Amino acid sequence: MPNLNYNYITDVKGLEGQLVTNRMRTRRTGYNKSGVIIPFGRPVVFSGNNINMELPSATGQTIIGITYLDRIFEDAVDANGDSGVPINKHFSYLTKGDIFVRTEVDIAHNDPVYFRHTANGAGKSVIGRFRNDADTATCDLLPNARFLPIYENTDGAVIAKAGELVILSLNLE
Repeated sequence: MPNLNYNYITDVKGLEGQLVTNRMRTRRTGYNKSGVIIPFGRPVVFSGNNINMELPSATGQTIIGITYLDRIFEDAVDANGDSGVPINKHFSYLTKGDIFVRTEVDIAHNDPVYFRHTANGAGKSVIGRFRNDADTATCDLLPNARFLPIYENTDGAVIAKAGELVILSLNLE
């Protein structure tokens, strides 16, 4: 009998934009008319009407939801190497539920949730990534959202390092 080693999969947490569970979630559909690929796991705002969507680009915009990974079409890849929604395609976004997102900074349990709308130098240039502060007014607070640990962690310590995945629990309804 062959000797199997599963260690290579023990650190797999999920994919950016992947739904964590099927429980208590609300999904809606939008259209990427923005002219750029919208990566999975990023917040979106209305663009001109209530179906066309784009990434946030300024402070004060209302986040409608977060794009999530589904397989209704072949993914496109943006300039950062992130998979996302191709231009001129319909896509699904989450308004309530739990989703994997990537952070810019170390995150602790119950830190406030901010999203990037404006680039701010090296390591802070990916629009739509998440963090725990306003970063000199280049990020806005996402109301009714919180970071959750991927693994059991109740001591309030760091639950995700910069660049890692973390669960974002969202309720925009």
